[in-house]
Amino acid sequence: MGSGGSQTKEQLIMEAYNWGSPGTTLAFTLRNVGSAPVVVAAIYLGGISQGAVTSSVAIGTSVPFSLTVVSATSFTPGAAYTLKVVSSTGGVFAFSVIQGSSG
Repeated sequence: MGSGGSQTKEQLIMEAYNWGSPGTTLAFTLRNVGSAPVVVAAIYLGGISQGAVTSSVAIGTSVPFSLTVVSATSFTPGAAYTLKVVSSTGGVFAFSVIQGSSG
């Protein structure tokens, strides 16, 4: 049985987010708490692709992201949505965000 490769070494946490009204911009900060750098390749919000991204999060660092939300009218204020961050190795990190709030 394999060890899972570099994906098991990639670990991201969301430190904070702000998805205020009217909901077209989602700002969030990711921290790499793993033992390998993470290259963010794609971001999905509520199952909708937010486009390709190429940003690296070095070990032990935090990186702020500012996302212009694609299909912003598809999201309801006060509702929770899943934010999925996909790494270049195929790792998927899922976080919950609420439209119109910060956390």
